[in-house]
Amino acid sequence: MPSYDIRPLDLTSNTEVDHVCVYSLMTLWESRPEMRVGPSQLPHFGFEEHKQIILAGADSPNHQFLVARDADLRVIGHSIAVIREGEAPYGYLWSRYVLPAYRRQGISRDFLNRNLAWMRSRPVAYCEVHVHVDNMALRGMYERAGFKAVDRRTERWTYLVYRHDLL
Repeated sequence: MPSYDIRPLDLTSNTEVDHVCVYSLMTLWESRPEMRVGPSQLPHFGFEEHKQIILAGADSPNHQFLVARDADLRVIGHSIAVIREGEAPYGYLWSRYVLPAYRRQGISRDFLNRNLAWMRSRPVAYCEVHVHVDNMALRGMYERAGFKAVDRRTERWTYLVYRHDLL
């Protein structure tokens, strides 16, 4: 039996929303080495700006916000998935974070399975995620789940585009 539960983000809980904001920023800090700079070097991308981005999409039916809580109901991770418009709508895994003490317990995999099930319930043909080339653990998780690297990009940072067909 897992020692955590996963459920939708409670938008009426400032604590939960704040945790998602912090964890989303931590995702960037951990996965993109170029983001490991002082806050003054990232103007207009602090906590409050990030919180506004999250709140702006939280009510959209094209966004899925999930949180994981431990046995004491503390938020220990989050996942944000969205449906994006392109040539055709597609799923995108925007942010995922699990506190280090809770990693390797299947939480990220559970988030991923729930995100993919949610996307399959919508008219989307595939799911895409961007993973920093150096993040071998995350790359491995996606590859084990059937994602394939389809592109390598270096615009702002060096990352791989992974895609998983849903149909």
